[in-house]
Amino acid sequence: MPRPRKYESDAEKQKAYRERNELATLCVQLPVSLVAEFEEWLKFKDKSKSEVVEKLLRSQLLRKR
Repeated sequence: MPRPRKYESDAEKQKAYRERNELATLCVQLPVSLVAEFEEWLKFKDKSKSEVVEKLLRSQLLRKR
């Protein structure tokens, strides 16, 4: 017998995950060629898009000067 679902939908489950981890979504529009290069680069790294973008924002835009 399968266990009962804790959340009614996958969207509700995702929302709970973001709230638990204090995460927000960020939607950006980028050129298709840049996204393709980025995804190609990610194939060789063991990191998620979120990890890479977070590190870039912290180290390049939000660094203390």
